[in-house]
Amino acid sequence: TIKVGYLAAAFLLFFTSIIFGSVRWQWLMQSHDLHPGLWQVTRINWMGYLSNNVLPGSTGGDLVKAVSIARRSPGKRTAAVMTVLLDRVVGFVSVILLGGVGVGIKFARDRDIDSSGKLVLLMAAAVIVGGTFFFSRRVRKLLRVA
Repeated sequence: TIKVGYLAAAFLLFFTSIIFGSVRWQWLMQSHDLHPGLWQVTRINWMGYLSNNVLPGSTGGDLVKAVSIARRSPGKRTAAVMTVLLDRVVGFVSVILLGGVGVGIKFARDRDIDSSGKLVLLMAAAVIVGGTFFFSRRVRKLLRVA
């Protein structure tokens, strides 16, 4: 049987994730002096989500988003398209870090990790170390890189 409360919570979380994704993408666009507005970004995000479920492959929605935002950004089309790619990267990194937290919690509780858990922890560590190296001027200066 369907538990209506759980179903309602699932719908609420789903719609909330779309809105948060739109806000994240809008912040990326604002960092490139693109200001389409939250409603427009949310609309394009929904178009991309729908296209992801209709077009073959997992990047069909990103293609629709890139074309849609490029058409609305004369003079800054390259920057607009790059925000779609960067949004994909930020989402991927977030999933890796969230998986790392989940595996870390499991390890703290059970003191046991299988091989896939070790891979997730390795990827999360690589993201953290790589991000620190990439974003920290002090670390790059200390290592005498750039």
